[in-house]
Amino acid sequence: MNFRLLLFVPLLIVLLLNTTFGQEGNQEKDSAQNQPPRILSPDLVRKQEILNSEQVFSLVFIDSDMIVKITINNVEQVFEAAKTVVITRNFEFEQGKSLIQVVAVDEAGNSSERSFLIGYGEKELKYISDATDDTDSGFNWKADVKVGFELDSNPTNDMSSAVKPLYGVVPENNQADSRWVLDGIVSANYGPYSAVGGASAIRYAKGENDFLNSLLMFGGIGYKSYLSHGRTWMLDAMLTDINVGGYDYALVQTVSPGIEFRSRGIRGEYRSLLLGVDVIFKDFAIVSRTDGLQGTLKYDFRSLDETKHHLFHHLLALGNSSEGTKQSEYTFLKLDFDWKNIWDFGLRWDFSFGVQHRTFANDTALSKDTKLISLGTKHIEIPFRLETGIGWKFSESLKAMFNTKYVFNMSNDVSYERLINSLTVSAVF
Repeated sequence: MNFRLLLFVPLLIVLLLNTTFGQEGNQEKDSAQNQPPRILSPDLVRKQEILNSEQVFSLVFIDSDMIVKITINNVEQVFEAAKTVVITRNFEFEQGKSLIQVVAVDEAGNSSERSFLIGYGEKELKYISDATDDTDSGFNWKADVKVGFELDSNPTNDMSSAVKPLYGVVPENNQADSRWVLDGIVSANYGPYSAVGGASAIRYAKGENDFLNSLLMFGGIGYKSYLSHGRTWMLDAMLTDINVGGYDYALVQTVSPGIEFRSRGIRGEYRSLLLGVDVIFKDFAIVSRTDGLQGTLKYDFRSLDETKHHLFHHLLALGNSSEGTKQSEYTFLKLDFDWKNIWDFGLRWDFSFGVQHRTFANDTALSKDTKLISLGTKHIEIPFRLETGIGWKFSESLKAMFNTKYVFNMSNDVSYERLINSLTVSAVF
């Protein structure tokens, strides 16, 4: 069943209830008899571009009278007369613009008509480019701004969960708080060169959590060198300044070389595989913390299906991290999976999850009795992340989302759980 057809189930129920229970009195009956059939489509809009010459579209017809005739481009359809009719058809399009004309007639003689203008082969595939296209392209830029209000159940990441903690939790007035999040990013590119800059600020409502307020500012440059069709060598450099609790925390310098492999699927979908390395140097403002190098190997895969408007992202990474102390040094292996719909307008729904395994080589479990799944006495953490969001895209540049993020950290030291609900409004310029 077409996924977007499911979005019309609530609408169909309401319309059917109106048809069944809303016809009281002769005047209302006469009015209903004069109403033409309603034509709905979860797949079609008045004007749209497609990337594949062959498409399957569904049409839904609803009326208070029996629907007895339906034509699509003057071809009469075969169906059983009913008050609700669903027709699914496979269409083949030639390059250029095509018109789909749909007509429905009920037993009372009322008729309605809808037209859909389909363009095929005239719009370039987004996010897919050859070397000559990118090299010769002019200057362009984009700005993204996001404002969010969040409810955080555990800002300090120190609350009991399914694994019983062995020592106390934070005070009650610190455990839950609300916060404002403001993000801004400006990016630009000119041929193979790119640049990005921005800031992210978090402010908690409670004074007790002022030490968690943060400000992150970053800027970077990038360069692409095209090796052959479908292969690109990439080099990015980023400088990030982190401020926590109103004080400087660290200056992070990152260099990321990598190679990208691009391909297209049979429906024109775009696939990108990036094999890369992040070389990170953390310069801590606190003299008691030790500066040092960190590194990450990453397998970054993206698949964009523009016919179905779905974006899939998978990330597999192996590396090490430290906050400048022996006890905070750990190696990690993580897997992230993200799915987003990129429909031009209307309903948006995102889903993602991730899991990590962290081993702290210079730290031990809280006690000898807290071995985690027989992995020994080293400090082990296994954080699990689950996120989902639903919202509405009002235009190409404005959308609003309600997101829920749940984090559960299973550990042989101190485990915790964290729930963050947020409402965000974002705009693109």
